[in-house]
Amino acid sequence: MDQAPLKDKSFSMYLNLSPKESYMVLPGWDTEKPLGTVVKHDVIEKKFWALNLTGLSVGTKDVPVTGLMAIIDSGTSNLVGSTDLVHSLIGDIVLDGDCSNLGEMPDITFTIDSHAYVLKAIDYVVYSEMQCVMGF
Repeated sequence: MDQAPLKDKSFSMYLNLSPKESYMVLPGWDTEKPLGTVVKHDVIEKKFWALNLTGLSVGTKDVPVTGLMAIIDSGTSNLVGSTDLVHSLIGDIVLDGDCSNLGEMPDITFTIDSHAYVLKAIDYVVYSEMQCVMGF
């Protein structure tokens, strides 16, 4: 990015379940896509595209985030964190192997700066015809 002859160093990614329909736009974003609200965040550590993680919750239970950052990695399919953090996050969640209780699973909310990003169970559970597992 530093070497690109661009004044605007922003980028966006459109990720689809079909890899052939996913793409990156540099600079800016695809103005043809209906985006809704665009939220911008400052990168606080450029080495890992780290953002300021100010909150994390599972349903109504807050998970401590002091000293943690949210790292953007479009090449990672799962949510990744330390064993302690992941256990605090999903330790009380029970997921049936056949996904029959998917509708009962709690929302997981990541707050970056002051903007909350809510993941529904369908966003963090990986399922196929054979099994159902959490993507952590």
